[in-house]
Amino acid sequence: MDDSPLVESIARQRELVDRILAEHVNDGTGLCKACPRNGRPEWQRWPCRLHSLATFAHEALTGVPGGYRIQSTR
Repeated sequence: MDDSPLVESIARQRELVDRILAEHVNDGTGLCKACPRNGRPEWQRWPCRLHSLATFAHEALTGVPGGYRIQSTR
């Protein structure tokens, strides 16, 4: 699947990029703190799909490759 249109759409909204990256963090057990816990573990693993897409969007905005994965401190 080619995510470039979705990444471009997210990148147009810097506040959205920042919000996704701030909320979709590792909960300390390898799961995403913000993704729903609805019995689908593949949706919960961190980095989740939204965090990955926002990371690509952040790279597109800043030109800084990779490494923008925020770990939860709580």
